[in-house]
Amino acid sequence: MYSVIFRDKRTSGVDGSMINQYKLLSQSGHTVGMFSPFGDLHKHYENVDHYPYFDPSIDTSIDIRSYVRGNRDKIIKVMFDSIVRFKPDIIISSFDMNKKIYLKMMDLNIPIIYNSCAVPGFYNDLKNGNFLSNFIASGHTLSCMSYYHKQR
Repeated sequence: MYSVIFRDKRTSGVDGSMINQYKLLSQSGHTVGMFSPFGDLHKHYENVDHYPYFDPSIDTSIDIRSYVRGNRDKIIKVMFDSIVRFKPDIIISSFDMNKKIYLKMMDLNIPIIYNSCAVPGFYNDLKNGNFLSNFIASGHTLSCMSYYHKQR
């Protein structure tokens, strides 16, 4: 799983969703691993791999978005190394749909559930529409959750 969170506070509904999934699957007896690109989530939960610690309240010279953008390739490499070491039966990912990253994930031959929290028709989904179709045709799953989905 992939989660972006720091300290005890979640930074978005996506983060809260990933934490709830982690807790639910763990309580159900599954061995669950998670990856966090920054923050101290690894101090609160077991099997959380992380990119070297970054605390925006300590290092005020850079904001989180700039930090992640500036270290994106390194973070992705560490994330994939973590996935390979953990050897999951399934990957649940809320990482924005990105052809480069998901093609690499698909090469791992592990079923993927892409957890989209965006409203259907969001720019990223439209931009990747053909790829999403191929992603699903390859046996992977698209799970959509948003207030929009709840109302439908």
